[in-house]
Parts: sequence; structure tokens; C-alpha cells
Amino acid sequence: MNSLFKVPLFPDEQLRSHLSRLAHANGRTARLFCSDLGIDADKLLRGDLDNIDKFANLVSLPPAEVFRAALSEEGKEVATAGVRVGKRRLSGHVRFCPSCWQEDEARDDRLPGTRRYLRSVWLLQQYRTCALHGRRIADLGALPRQRNVDFCQLVNLRDSDIRTQTTTSHPEVPSALDCFLHDRTAGQTRYGPLLDGMELAFALELSVRFGVALRHGKHVGQKYISEDELVLASAASIAALREDRDGPGMALDRIIDAPALPSIRNGAALYGQLNPWLCRMKHHPGFGSFAAVLREHAIANVDLPSGSEVFGPVETTPWVTIPRIAKEVGLSPVTIVDRFREAGMITGPVNDALIPRATFDKFRRSIADRVTISDAARDILGCRLDRSIDPGLRKEQVSLSLISFLYGLSFVGKIGVSDEALSGAAARPCVTTALSGRRDLELRPTRTFAS
Repeated sequence: MNSLFKVPLFPDEQLRSHLSRLAHANGRTARLFCSDLGIDADKLLRGDLDNIDKFANLVSLPPAEVFRAALSEEGKEVATAGVRVGKRRLSGHVRFCPSCWQEDEARDDRLPGTRRYLRSVWLLQQYRTCALHGRRIADLGALPRQRNVDFCQLVNLRDSDIRTQTTTSHPEVPSALDCFLHDRTAGQTRYGPLLDGMELAFALELSVRFGVALRHGKHVGQKYISEDELVLASAASIAALREDRDGPGMALDRIIDAPALPSIRNGAALYGQLNPWLCRMKHHPGFGSFAAVLREHAIANVDLPSGSEVFGPVETTPWVTIPRIAKEVGLSPVTIVDRFREAGMITGPVNDALIPRATFDKFRRSIADRVTISDAARDILGCRLDRSIDPGLRKEQVSLSLISFLYGLSFVGKIGVSDEALSGAAARPCVTTALSGRRDLELRPTRTFAS
């Protein structure tokens, strides 16, 4: 096969295009050419490694370069041009930039009939304007279903349509998304560690959803946005996420809108419709770096209570909730609220109240000598009582009689307890009277407790 007429495989070219140009340069169609070489054309274009290696060896090209130009399916994604994108982000149409093809045709160093080629970036639906020429990408419609029609044949068959679209194509300023897609498929990284480090599949999905939240608000669903507006939203997202500009901070400020947040902060409150998608994508390779940006921004700019969940627990913050306080000090939320009201720390609704951690630390020191009823029962009776009753008493207020009253137990002996000791639990007077008196009797519970 040394007699083959070689044509170059351009770094941004689709393998479908190169195979067709190579075949026509040697007087064959793509399928006949592959048949002559003993290669399965369909498997070759889908990135089958055996066919890739055989083709690369016959045409004297590095297998890695050939594989990069193929469309290799990986689950719901497709790898091409060194990037991975979701299948639904690919266009099934023949698309081209009129200016790119005019420049191709002017190249005298290429064999006539093989000068124009398909760029990999034209496969992407969201690529709307040529980043090099500022021309709207033209569309020749769906690829032909006939298996024997290849790229060069199609160009010849649709020559009049190509001329018409070239004439009617108009100049446009490429968006930030157009430039990003062009650069990524060309192997260029100049958008900062956040975007450059993301797989393109994740970056494209993120750009749509983040852009919708940025332009229309975090509670607006993607299904209510037109296709043209989704492209504009994606472009706005890429522009916002570039670190050499304002970075993601200002965009996140607009999306979160901290002054309008409910009191309890969580992913749904912070990010609205964006949050469910982010949760579904948490195992995607591109998620980690963006989640770190979200956490860092939320912790720095939102009054997050300790124990919040922002793509991972946020344990220590300047704020704490009533339920969190109750969990840490072992008292009931009702008791906590009563104590804070007595101290004038809470005046309004308390369901979602945020307490400064400094205030909580002061409160915790003030109740250092208090115990829960269940802890006291364990100390006095030597057993565990599963039922949780917690008036938040001081140690000296807890006695066996109080435990008996609260848990509905009866004992063989009786123990004296004063009205003052029982006042914190609002015990019934009859119980106070019945238990007054002797302290010298043996105390044995009349029922068995779990040890």
C-alpha cells in the first residue's frame, strides 16, 4: 500500500471527512476504499481499535491521531477530538462555516475535490458561530441515509446549496461559548483551572443549567426556555465562569440571592432547579472542582448553620440552629427555646432561627451542671430508660421520685423529695405528698428495665 496517495489528517478534522478525502484522492469512494484495505468502515468511524490500528498502519498515521478524529461511544457520551460530549449535544446534520470552506478551496497545495473538510467542532449543536471568522454556521440538513454516499460525494451533490448558503450567511460576533468549544476541540486551554479542568460533557451540561439560573432565576426550569435562549444562557455561563474575568463569585451571588433566602440553608434553597442536577452529577468526573467552588462561596457568603449540607457537611460555622444546639447539649428543643427566651436571645419565631455560635457557647457554659432525665435515671437506677423526657433540670433537682413520676414507675420503698426539688418538672402535688418522708428504705423497681 505504499502506492497510496496520502492526504493529511488535520488536527481539527472528523475521521469521516478524512476517510472520504483519502479515498477520493485514490479514485475510490470511502466504502470501496475500506473494502479494498480489508477494513470495516462503520467500525473504523466508531473508533474500533483493531480497525483504527490497521487503517493507521496502512496510511502511515499515528493510531492516537486517527482515534482522536473518530466518534467513539462511551455510554451516553461520545469521545471525539480529545473531548467527551453527551450524545444529545451532537448534531446529525452536515454543518459548515462558509468562510472556512472558502479558505479550503483556495488552498492550491491540496488535491482538487479533497480540499474542503469537516471540522470536529461543527458536530456540536451549541456551536453556532465560527470563532475564527465570525460567520453563522450553515446547515445542509441531515446526513444522507445511503451508506454509499460519503462526505466528498455529498459536497459535490449539494454544491448549489452550499453556494446559496455561503451567499446568504451573515456575520455574527462569536459568543464566549463558541470560542470555548472551538478552543477545547482544538486542544487549547486558556479559560482558567475551573473550566479547563472540566470534561467538555460536564462543562456543556453545566453551562446550560447554570446559565438558565443566571439569566432567568434559579427556580425557572430548563423546559420553559427556548432553544435559542438556552444557547444564550450557555454563553453567559461560560463568560461568568472564566477566571480571568469576574469569575464565578459574582454569578453565584446573583443566583443565590442571600438576602432572600429562607432561614435554613441547604442546596435546594441556595441553588433551586440547579440543585437536583448537581446532586445527580456528584459522581461525574467533572463535578468535584465545581462542587468545591460552590462550597467555598456558600461558606464565605451565606449564613450557614453548623451541620448544613452543601455537597458535603459543613460542620463548623458562625451559626447554629436550635435542633443542633439540642443535639449537642442533650436537652430538648423546647427547653432550649425556653432558656433562650428567658435570656432574651429569641423574640420571634424559632423554627428556623439561627443563633450566633458565640451566644451558643455562652449558653452551653451556663448549663454545664445540668443533666437530662435519662442520664440521671441511668446514674440512679443503674439502667437505661429509652423514653426521652427532658425538662432540662439541674442535677440537684433530679431524684428517684421525679423519675418515678415522669416515667410512670412505682417502687417498693419511698424517698423524700422537697417541693422545691420537684418544681422544675411541674410535678403533681399528690406525687410530692406521697413521696415525702423517709430516705432509709431499700429502693427496688417493680418492673425490669433494659440494661
